[in-house]
Amino acid sequence: MKLAHDGIQLSFDIAGAGPLQFLFVHGLGGDRTHFAPQMEYFARQGRALNAELRGHGESDKPQQAYSIEGFADDLVFLCNRQQITKPVIVGQSMGGNMALEIAARYPDFPAGLVLLDSGVLFPASAGTVFAGYWRA
Repeated sequence: MKLAHDGIQLSFDIAGAGPLQFLFVHGLGGDRTHFAPQMEYFARQGRALNAELRGHGESDKPQQAYSIEGFADDLVFLCNRQQITKPVIVGQSMGGNMALEIAARYPDFPAGLVLLDSGVLFPASAGTVFAGYWRA
């Protein structure tokens, strides 16, 4: 499937039903085929969205500056349009950084984060959102 966000066609797969919700986000240079097996499995457990970032796979590849913030906005847009309101976000590599960005900017949005092979660089927007986790 595809949806346009700010004039850019974003490709994604969505499947399943139920109260559990999942968002799968590939890393830099990847595409939605990287999470196809997980998508198939978790779609039997609930509703799952497997996103393809702009500039990747079958999504549009505009000549523009790309940013983690922009990718995160695209992902939240896709979820909102597909009624995914409280997903566990599973991000691989750079996809994990997008999961952190989403959690920092929209703290009530994710039910949880799973970071696979991600370098954990907390975004400046994290501010006080994560402060309670850093204290021992």
